[in-house]
Amino acid sequence: MRPDTDWRAAFAREADALVAAWAAPGAEEGTTGQMEMPARTVAHMALLDLTVHAWDLAVATVQSSRRTPRSSPNLSAR
Repeated sequence: MRPDTDWRAAFAREADALVAAWAAPGAEEGTTGQMEMPARTVAHMALLDLTVHAWDLAVATVQSSRRTPRSSPNLSAR
């Protein structure tokens, strides 16, 4: 991303696109990517990545992460 890019708007736009892609019917079926990983696994990886970075940013800026097991059940070990 270029230094003059509005990163907040870019993040919001990309996050919206990610949500829309995974909300499509059948998005969690089959495999995806060059490694042909199960699509559901890739979706959980994306969710975990966003959650960990949000938590990290919250902690680094002395804010509450407001994550609870109930609010994000897909992050729990299965």
